[in-house]
Amino acid sequence: MKKILLSLSLISSFISSLALAANFEQTLQETIKYSTKQNAKILKIQDLKSTPNIKLVLIEVGKMQVPIFASSDGRAVIGVSNVFFSASAEDMGAVGSLVKQSQNDTPDEEKLNKLFKQIPKDDYIILESKNKNSKKITYIVSDPNCPSCQKELKNIDKHLADSNVYMLIVGFVGKDSPLKASMLRERAADMKDNKQKLALLQEVYTPNSKVPSSFINIDIKDTMRLNQKVMEAGIKSVPFVYESGK
Repeated sequence: MKKILLSLSLISSFISSLALAANFEQTLQETIKYSTKQNAKILKIQDLKSTPNIKLVLIEVGKMQVPIFASSDGRAVIGVSNVFFSASAEDMGAVGSLVKQSQNDTPDEEKLNKLFKQIPKDDYIILESKNKNSKKITYIVSDPNCPSCQKELKNIDKHLADSNVYMLIVGFVGKDSPLKASMLRERAADMKDNKQKLALLQEVYTPNSKVPSSFINIDIKDTMRLNQKVMEAGIKSVPFVYESGK
Protein backbone atom coordinates (compact mmCIF):
# COMPACT_ATOMS: atom_id res chain seq x y z
CA MET A 1 0.00 0.00 0.00
CA LYS A 2 2.84 2.39 0.85
CA LYS A 3 4.46 1.64 -2.51
CA ILE A 4 1.20 2.47 -4.30
CA LEU A 5 0.84 5.74 -2.39
CA LEU A 6 4.46 6.61 -3.12
CA SER A 7 3.96 5.90 -6.82
CA LEU A 8 0.80 8.03 -6.89
CA SER A 9 2.66 10.83 -5.14
CA LEU A 10 5.49 10.69 -7.67
CA ILE A 11 3.03 10.70 -10.57
CA SER A 12 1.16 13.65 -9.06
CA SER A 13 4.43 15.53 -8.55
CA PHE A 14 5.47 14.79 -12.14
CA ILE A 15 2.14 16.04 -13.53
CA SER A 16 2.36 19.17 -11.37
CA SER A 17 5.89 19.90 -12.62
CA LEU A 18 4.72 19.53 -16.23
CA ALA A 19 1.85 21.94 -15.57
CA LEU A 20 4.21 24.46 -13.97
CA ALA A 21 6.63 24.19 -16.91
CA ALA A 22 3.79 24.73 -19.40
CA ASN A 23 2.49 27.67 -17.37
CA PHE A 24 5.99 29.23 -17.24
CA GLU A 25 6.44 28.97 -21.02
CA GLN A 26 3.01 30.43 -21.73
CA THR A 27 3.50 33.33 -19.30
CA LEU A 28 6.99 34.02 -20.64
CA GLN A 29 5.72 34.06 -24.22
CA GLU A 30 2.96 36.48 -23.21
CA THR A 31 5.50 38.74 -21.46
CA ILE A 32 7.73 38.80 -24.54
CA LYS A 33 4.80 39.41 -26.88
CA TYR A 34 3.61 42.31 -24.71
CA SER A 35 7.05 43.93 -24.95
CA THR A 36 8.00 43.10 -28.55
CA LYS A 37 4.57 42.63 -30.20
CA GLN A 38 5.96 39.40 -31.64
CA ASN A 39 5.62 35.70 -30.87
CA ALA A 40 8.62 33.97 -29.31
CA LYS A 41 9.54 30.32 -29.61
CA ILE A 42 11.09 28.79 -26.48
CA LEU A 43 14.07 26.73 -27.61
CA LYS A 44 15.64 25.82 -24.28
CA ILE A 45 14.98 26.31 -20.55
CA GLN A 46 17.60 25.68 -17.88
CA ASP A 47 17.27 26.06 -14.12
CA LEU A 48 20.14 27.79 -12.33
CA LYS A 49 21.87 26.00 -9.44
CA SER A 50 22.56 29.24 -7.57
CA THR A 51 18.95 30.46 -7.40
CA PRO A 52 15.45 29.00 -7.95
CA ASN A 53 14.08 32.43 -8.84
CA ILE A 54 15.71 32.83 -12.27
CA LYS A 55 15.80 30.57 -15.32
CA LEU A 56 18.20 30.67 -18.26
CA VAL A 57 16.25 30.57 -21.52
CA LEU A 58 17.08 30.55 -25.23
CA ILE A 59 14.31 32.04 -27.36
CA GLU A 60 13.79 32.58 -31.06
CA VAL A 61 12.09 35.84 -32.04
CA GLY A 62 11.75 36.68 -35.69
CA LYS A 63 14.87 35.23 -37.29
CA MET A 64 17.14 35.72 -34.28
CA GLN A 65 18.09 33.50 -31.35
CA VAL A 66 18.38 35.45 -28.09
CA PRO A 67 19.57 34.14 -24.69
CA ILE A 68 17.70 35.68 -21.74
CA PHE A 69 17.21 35.34 -18.00
CA ALA A 70 13.56 35.00 -16.95
CA SER A 71 11.98 35.14 -13.52
CA SER A 72 10.60 31.78 -12.40
CA ASP A 73 7.03 33.04 -12.93
CA GLY A 74 7.82 34.18 -16.49
CA ARG A 75 6.77 37.76 -15.82
CA ALA A 76 10.17 39.44 -16.02
CA VAL A 77 12.93 39.21 -18.64
CA ILE A 78 16.56 40.29 -18.30
CA GLY A 79 19.07 40.29 -21.15
CA VAL A 80 22.12 38.03 -20.91
CA SER A 81 25.51 39.69 -21.26
CA ASN A 82 29.11 38.64 -20.75
CA VAL A 83 28.95 40.22 -17.28
CA PHE A 84 27.62 37.35 -15.17
CA PHE A 85 28.80 36.13 -11.79
CA SER A 86 27.52 33.25 -9.72
CA ALA A 87 28.48 31.13 -6.72
CA SER A 88 27.95 28.17 -9.04
CA ALA A 89 30.65 27.43 -11.61
CA GLU A 90 28.08 25.25 -13.37
CA ASP A 91 25.77 28.24 -13.84
CA MET A 92 28.60 30.35 -15.25
CA GLY A 93 29.45 27.58 -17.70
CA ALA A 94 25.80 27.19 -18.69
CA VAL A 95 25.46 30.89 -19.48
CA GLY A 96 28.63 30.88 -21.58
CA SER A 97 27.51 27.75 -23.39
CA LEU A 98 24.06 29.16 -24.21
CA VAL A 99 25.55 32.41 -25.53
CA LYS A 100 27.82 30.36 -27.80
CA GLN A 101 24.88 28.22 -28.90
CA SER A 102 22.96 31.34 -29.92
CA GLN A 103 25.96 32.37 -32.02
CA ASN A 104 26.47 29.10 -33.86
CA ASP A 105 28.12 29.28 -37.26
CA THR A 106 29.69 32.66 -36.58
CA PRO A 107 31.00 34.03 -39.90
CA ASP A 108 34.75 34.03 -40.43
CA GLU A 109 36.76 37.25 -40.27
CA GLU A 110 36.88 37.67 -44.03
CA LYS A 111 33.08 37.66 -44.30
CA LEU A 112 32.67 40.01 -41.37
CA ASN A 113 35.29 42.48 -42.58
CA LYS A 114 33.66 42.48 -46.01
CA LEU A 115 30.20 43.09 -44.53
CA PHE A 116 31.19 45.94 -42.22
CA LYS A 117 33.41 47.70 -44.80
CA GLN A 118 30.72 47.54 -47.49
CA ILE A 119 28.14 49.27 -45.31
CA PRO A 120 28.27 53.09 -45.70
CA LYS A 121 29.21 55.10 -42.61
CA ASP A 122 25.82 56.83 -42.71
CA ASP A 123 24.17 53.49 -41.89
CA TYR A 124 26.01 53.27 -38.55
CA ILE A 125 25.57 55.23 -35.37
CA ILE A 126 29.21 56.08 -34.69
CA LEU A 127 30.49 56.72 -31.16
CA GLU A 128 34.00 58.09 -30.73
CA SER A 129 36.43 56.45 -28.30
CA LYS A 130 37.66 58.30 -25.23
CA ASN A 131 41.13 57.28 -26.43
CA LYS A 132 41.76 59.65 -29.37
CA ASN A 133 44.69 57.48 -30.50
CA SER A 134 42.62 54.31 -30.70
CA LYS A 135 43.06 52.21 -33.82
CA LYS A 136 40.21 49.83 -33.05
CA ILE A 137 36.60 49.71 -34.18
CA THR A 138 34.02 47.66 -32.31
CA TYR A 139 31.05 46.80 -34.51
CA ILE A 140 27.83 46.06 -32.62
CA VAL A 141 24.83 44.65 -34.48
CA SER A 142 21.87 45.39 -32.27
CA ASP A 143 18.06 45.50 -32.10
CA PRO A 144 16.32 48.04 -29.81
CA ASN A 145 13.72 45.47 -28.71
CA CYS A 146 16.22 42.73 -27.83
CA PRO A 147 16.61 42.36 -24.02
CA SER A 148 20.24 41.27 -24.39
CA CYS A 149 20.95 44.25 -26.65
CA GLN A 150 19.45 46.56 -24.03
CA LYS A 151 21.79 44.96 -21.49
CA GLU A 152 24.79 45.27 -23.82
CA LEU A 153 24.16 49.00 -24.28
CA LYS A 154 24.84 49.48 -20.55
CA ASN A 155 28.40 48.23 -21.18
CA ILE A 156 29.10 50.72 -23.97
CA ASP A 157 31.60 52.74 -21.91
CA LYS A 158 33.84 49.67 -21.62
CA HIS A 159 34.07 49.48 -25.42
CA LEU A 160 34.59 53.23 -25.76
CA ALA A 161 37.55 53.18 -23.35
CA ASP A 162 39.86 52.01 -26.14
CA SER A 163 37.75 51.59 -29.27
CA ASN A 164 35.43 53.53 -31.54
CA VAL A 165 31.99 51.93 -31.71
CA TYR A 166 30.01 51.49 -34.91
CA MET A 167 26.47 50.46 -34.01
CA LEU A 168 24.49 48.82 -36.80
CA ILE A 169 20.84 48.93 -35.77
CA VAL A 170 18.68 46.17 -37.25
CA GLY A 171 15.01 45.32 -36.91
CA PHE A 172 14.39 41.62 -36.25
CA VAL A 173 13.02 41.09 -32.76
CA GLY A 174 9.76 43.08 -32.62
CA LYS A 175 7.19 44.25 -35.14
CA ASP A 176 8.18 47.85 -34.51
CA SER A 177 11.93 47.11 -34.52
CA PRO A 178 12.39 48.28 -38.15
CA LEU A 179 10.62 51.54 -37.26
CA LYS A 180 12.85 52.08 -34.22
CA ALA A 181 16.01 51.26 -36.19
CA SER A 182 15.09 53.67 -39.00
CA MET A 183 14.10 56.37 -36.52
CA LEU A 184 17.39 56.01 -34.61
CA ARG A 185 19.50 56.46 -37.74
CA GLU A 186 17.50 59.51 -38.85
CA ARG A 187 17.60 61.23 -35.47
CA ALA A 188 21.26 60.39 -34.78
CA ALA A 189 22.35 61.79 -38.17
CA ASP A 190 21.99 65.34 -36.81
CA MET A 191 23.82 64.63 -33.56
CA LYS A 192 27.51 65.51 -33.29
CA ASP A 193 28.66 64.07 -29.96
CA ASN A 194 28.50 60.86 -27.96
CA LYS A 195 26.41 62.37 -25.18
CA GLN A 196 23.49 63.16 -27.48
CA LYS A 197 23.69 59.85 -29.33
CA LEU A 198 23.89 57.79 -26.13
CA ALA A 199 20.93 59.64 -24.63
CA LEU A 200 18.92 58.82 -27.75
CA LEU A 201 19.97 55.15 -27.69
CA GLN A 202 19.13 54.80 -23.99
CA GLU A 203 15.72 56.36 -24.62
CA VAL A 204 14.81 53.93 -27.41
CA TYR A 205 16.49 50.86 -25.84
CA THR A 206 14.25 51.15 -22.77
CA PRO A 207 11.86 48.15 -22.47
CA ASN A 208 8.40 48.93 -23.89
CA SER A 209 9.57 52.20 -25.48
CA LYS A 210 7.16 53.52 -28.09
CA VAL A 211 7.77 54.96 -31.55
CA PRO A 212 6.69 58.65 -31.55
CA SER A 213 3.68 59.33 -33.75
CA SER A 214 5.80 61.56 -36.00
CA PHE A 215 7.88 58.50 -37.02
CA ILE A 216 5.10 55.92 -37.43
CA ASN A 217 5.22 56.24 -41.23
CA ILE A 218 9.01 56.45 -41.55
CA ASP A 219 10.54 54.65 -44.55
CA ILE A 220 12.03 51.33 -43.37
CA LYS A 221 13.53 50.18 -46.68
CA ASP A 222 17.11 50.88 -45.56
CA THR A 223 16.61 48.88 -42.38
CA MET A 224 15.17 45.93 -44.29
CA ARG A 225 18.16 46.11 -46.64
CA LEU A 226 20.54 46.00 -43.67
CA ASN A 227 18.58 43.11 -42.16
CA GLN A 228 19.11 41.16 -45.36
CA LYS A 229 22.85 41.91 -45.52
CA VAL A 230 23.33 40.85 -41.89
CA MET A 231 21.48 37.56 -42.43
CA GLU A 232 23.37 36.84 -45.65
CA ALA A 233 26.65 37.31 -43.77
CA GLY A 234 25.58 34.57 -41.36
CA ILE A 235 24.90 36.66 -38.25
CA LYS A 236 22.06 34.84 -36.52
CA SER A 237 21.86 36.42 -33.09
CA VAL A 238 21.95 39.85 -31.48
CA PRO A 239 23.77 41.56 -29.95
CA PHE A 240 26.67 40.62 -32.22
CA VAL A 241 29.96 42.23 -31.23
CA TYR A 242 33.06 42.20 -33.46
CA GLU A 243 36.35 44.03 -32.96
CA SER A 244 38.44 45.11 -35.92
CA GLY A 245 41.43 47.37 -36.60
CA LYS A 246 40.77 50.60 -38.52
